[in-house]
Amino acid sequence: MSRLYSAYSLDCFRNSLDFTELSCAEVDYCWKHTAPNSKLRTFLIDTLSHHIIFGDYIDINLENSDWYKLFFKHPTLQLQLIAKISGSSNHFTTRVTDIPEMNTYLEVLKTEDQGEANETPKP
Repeated sequence: MSRLYSAYSLDCFRNSLDFTELSCAEVDYCWKHTAPNSKLRTFLIDTLSHHIIFGDYIDINLENSDWYKLFFKHPTLQLQLIAKISGSSNHFTTRVTDIPEMNTYLEVLKTEDQGEANETPKP
């Protein structure tokens, strides 16, 4: 996740507009192979919303563009992006659609020891 985060989103050592462009194929693959509430999808929505606002490579207006076709192929992707952009708490500022810290996107793994410690003893 640290490699994805460094490449596609904000990083404390980089300019906030200095990001690697996502491809339609990457987004499509991720959307097809992840669960609806996965942390990777959350990262993708946060990152794409930022790229749509500040980047110039995602053309969502041309009916024949790959991005346009992708958003209609995955309606939940389209709806979640609209909700993210319109629901931003930083409207009309340069901080629209800030991407949270990387820890937001990390899964908490449950070890066997934690599982046993959290289980209630059976009578």
